[in-house]
Amino acid sequence: MHSCRYNSDIRHHVQNTIILLCNISVEIDRYKRVFKRCYYELQKCINVLVGIDGSRQAKFAFYKATEIAKKNNANLYLLSVTNGQKFPDSTPKGYGFADNSIYQPAVDEMEQQLAELKQIAEDSGVNKITTDVLIGNSKEELAVNYPEKHKIDMLVVGATGLNSISRLIFGSTASYCVRVAPCDVTVVKTDNSNKPIDIKKSIHR
Repeated sequence: MHSCRYNSDIRHHVQNTIILLCNISVEIDRYKRVFKRCYYELQKCINVLVGIDGSRQAKFAFYKATEIAKKNNANLYLLSVTNGQKFPDSTPKGYGFADNSIYQPAVDEMEQQLAELKQIAEDSGVNKITTDVLIGNSKEELAVNYPEKHKIDMLVVGATGLNSISRLIFGSTASYCVRVAPCDVTVVKTDNSNKPIDIKKSIHR
């Protein structure tokens, strides 16, 4: 009788062990599927946009964006926007942008800067880089129009890129981007060594 009870206990233990192993196998398969899905998600190219305005702060933002793009095999977009002033005209809307030729020197300068930054990004290992210099409302272009058009996943901006008078009148571009951008926004406040940047030395004068 003791032998029968012993054998019954063994069978019960074996059955429980088999059920446990089956459950473990099911969980392993589930985690494999989750890991595989996460892996493929990470392998998808994301689009990273950085705003460039010529300031030191924007350059630090560029370096951070370059690192993000490199680590994630992302498409890197470098965008500079020259603020275009509107004036009354005879169009149906009643206003338009001034003759773009008056902005050409600024556009040429920023195109040169973006070309140099593109080379730096390429040398660091980023393969897919797009540069654009636009004329218009810098906040709207950087925070809304360009991200929506190019399906941007992350926008990287410096903490400030304007002089004190412009910030007082218009508010900072960074804070505007955080409020209205349709994507994640990273505001850079540190240098390449992750040390706080002296804002006073980083803005335009």
